Amino acid sequence: MLLILLALGFLGVQIFSTSSLSPTLPKNREISEKSEALPISEVPLPVRISSSAAPSQHPAPSASVVVAHRIGFAPWGDGAPDRVGHKLPEEANAEGPMSLVVVGGALFVLDQVNDRITRWKDGKAQVVVELGGLEAADLAVAPDGSIAVLDRLVNKEVAIFKDGKRMGSLPLDPERFPEPGTVTGVFVEGEEVWVEKEHGPLIRLGTLSGALSNDQEELPGRPSRDGTLLLSAGIVDQEQGRAYVAAFDRAKGEARFTRQLTFPGVLTTIVALDSDRTGTIYLAVTVEQGTIPVTSVTCLEPARGDPLGAVQISTNTSPEESLRELTVGDDGTIVFAHRTLEGMVFESYRCP
Repeated sequence: MLLILLALGFLGVQIFSTSSLSPTLPKNREISEKSEALPISEVPLPVRISSSAAPSQHPAPSASVVVAHRIGFAPWGDGAPDRVGHKLPEEANAEGPMSLVVVGGALFVLDQVNDRITRWKDGKAQVVVELGGLEAADLAVAPDGSIAVLDRLVNKEVAIFKDGKRMGSLPLDPERFPEPGTVTGVFVEGEEVWVEKEHGPLIRLGTLSGALSNDQEELPGRPSRDGTLLLSAGIVDQEQGRAYVAAFDRAKGEARFTRQLTFPGVLTTIVALDSDRTGTIYLAVTVEQGTIPVTSVTCLEPARGDPLGAVQISTNTSPEESLRELTVGDDGTIVFAHRTLEGMVFESYRCP
């Protein structure tokens, strides 16, 4: 059996360590893949899926093919705010925008090739941050408008911006991050800034005010938008198209559910794991049906992980590296950055 770690774009994320959680949870307990995914508080995180377990009897809901709403189009190029940078070098990774997030109904695009962050609203773009030479890989936007930008390779820091101005920096301490290239994301919850290590645990780095954290606190998953859960996901079996989503209840200190889904084809990548303000969970995966890859987004309710519906969207097949090409807004709007030969189309969808 192949256990593949959660991927953002094209990489994998492991089930997260719970060594820092209180109470301490037992490790390496096996879970059989049951015929019904119920809330199972006795299942700890991390979990090990049993190789002898029977195939899941819960297929993912059939994905509806819907017409995307076009938020905007950004031609490849520089200069005007509505253009995004693009590189196709012969001996290095192709580059387009590395990440995007939706906050307050606006789309923020990390256009690191053009050394800036742009904000899209009502089909119009404006530059909100000049990065000043950062080798930016990811961004997170706080409700107050502060923007945390991850530079893991050059300055090795998370830079904090507000109102277009650089307000401070949270360095990636070499003792805590001896290989800063393994930092794979930045997240903001309240005033706290967290970074993700090797697509695994979230490590508290400091605050938006620039104060460094002195503790070693870790979260064994990504916080849900409503703050109640820590979420993780992974591929159980590529060929059989099986993946799971696990939710850890933060208030109770125990697992709420583990839900396994089966998709009709070879499951190649987990594109995104996200949530909205109501707690609805979104799992986006790429599935190959024959030779044709499709991306399916399944929506799960937060109490038991029951599927609410699914939507099929376009799949990027070009080689540009990206940490986040799909994101979900507070209201449940799914936004996808679709790369074309001419530029990037920002599309929105709703889960049925």
